[in-house]
Amino acid sequence: MRVLFLKDASTGRRSFSAGDVVTLDADELIASLHTGVVRLIGPAGMWEDHMFPAQATNPGGLSNPPTWDETHIGWSFPHTADKTMQIVYQCSHSWVEGSPLNPHIHMKTVGASTDKTITFTFKWRRARANSGVYSDWVTETDVTVDVPAAEGSSFILPFAEIDMTSYKVSSMLDFEISRKTGGGTDLGAAIIWKQFDVHRLVDSFGSGEEWVK
Repeated sequence: MRVLFLKDASTGRRSFSAGDVVTLDADELIASLHTGVVRLIGPAGMWEDHMFPAQATNPGGLSNPPTWDETHIGWSFPHTADKTMQIVYQCSHSWVEGSPLNPHIHMKTVGASTDKTITFTFKWRRARANSGVYSDWVTETDVTVDVPAAEGSSFILPFAEIDMTSYKVSSMLDFEISRKTGGGTDLGAAIIWKQFDVHRLVDSFGSGEEWVK
């Protein structure tokens, strides 16, 4: 695999500082993309979202799915029953192999509240891309966060970082996420799931070979 590094076409420099103005030779860059991979220089990668907006996820077939809220445009998780969502995830070719994954949900309140929380249960399993056997489900973890007081507030519910040491591109993960209701400070109202995200490190536009980075 040939790896190509960006450089400033006007100076030939390959290292830059904050505030530098960089001029790239577009024709050279485009030609390079046909013969190799543009790879970032320096600390491994930069953070990027891998996004699963609510309308792109489908809980159909689950015994206890959330319901679609067309007013708030998202999946509604009520306080009267525990509802579940499942997500399938594949590690992209731009991902820094072996680096951690940080999953989280973007949520929205539908009413005002004071000193309330919500709890979601999170578990996952994974497999390597080619002939990998799926692991057992990782032990369920309850994550509780404070709910913003104002109606219509956007907030994030983060889950624990997933260590992906030794895993390669195209590795697969399953996520199962449920709202856990009840408890003294539990929000006595529905909460809206807007988007599931995975923060990941990327260091290229893809891979130099179809199956291997």
